[in-house]
Amino acid sequence: MLSSLVLGSIFNFLARWVMKLKQEILIRLSQDENIQYKAAAIVLIHIAKRQNTSGHVSNLHYTEICDETGYTRTTFYDTLRSLENGGYIRVVHEKKNGFYDVRIVGNDFNGKIKDQYLNLNDKELLSQDLKLLSTAELKIYLYGRMTNYTTENRKNPYSAVSIMRLAQIIGVKSHYLIKRMIENIKQYTKMAINIEKQSDKPNWLSEILYLACPKSNEKAFNFDDFAMYYYDIKAHCKRAGIDSGTDNKSISDAVMLINQYHKQINAIQIHKYLVDTILKRRSVEPKYLNMMLRKEFSI
Repeated sequence: MLSSLVLGSIFNFLARWVMKLKQEILIRLSQDENIQYKAAAIVLIHIAKRQNTSGHVSNLHYTEICDETGYTRTTFYDTLRSLENGGYIRVVHEKKNGFYDVRIVGNDFNGKIKDQYLNLNDKELLSQDLKLLSTAELKIYLYGRMTNYTTENRKNPYSAVSIMRLAQIIGVKSHYLIKRMIENIKQYTKMAINIEKQSDKPNWLSEILYLACPKSNEKAFNFDDFAMYYYDIKAHCKRAGIDSGTDNKSISDAVMLINQYHKQINAIQIHKYLVDTILKRRSVEPKYLNMMLRKEFSI
């Protein structure tokens, strides 16, 4: 018989949020000629930041993605269908009022993480500025981000790629166009990009491109493992018509309670109690929630 402490640890592990997207998924997406890459990549990133270790996303709503990306409702639904038709996501359950439960196919992180991935806990990756990049520029940018942030390559400030390889990835063979794209990426992002020419090879295709993300990226969340609860509480508030403020700080503060107490009580229990209390009181008041949480679980 498993003890309650062991069960709590298991539930906490299963409940962890994973703000990661596997590199193989983005590479396959970049090679898919039947999908609009830029919208698909940006929407998929914003879906993936909500997933748990199994790739499951609960209570996904078009208004959330549209607010974050700046895309229209039509673009969201078109992109969602394209991602589903392409086998990148699976709609598990379509609920009332435009809410969805979806699963990102092949993006599970249960057990030891061996796959190369894109770390999504970064404000720049979640910024609407990425829409200012062209499709080819976004491919270059995400390629640089992926090769900088793999499990084996976290501490390496630069990743190198030949211009020839880059031309294959983005489908552009003009030296002039690639250099213009690089300047545009540097204008809208913090990525450092340098080109070094190999003296023994005069062909410009032999040049080496060095890409580096800023050393201190600004995190989107200070509670990586509990970001799913932030989005779930936010979705519950939206469905119930509860005002959580323009910046949703009250929800962030509520989620910090899960971060604070999850070692004493499993995260799922805390989350359920917070949602029930918020819906009953019809407001998100972190101080009140903290008081009631401590009283309920005798902390």
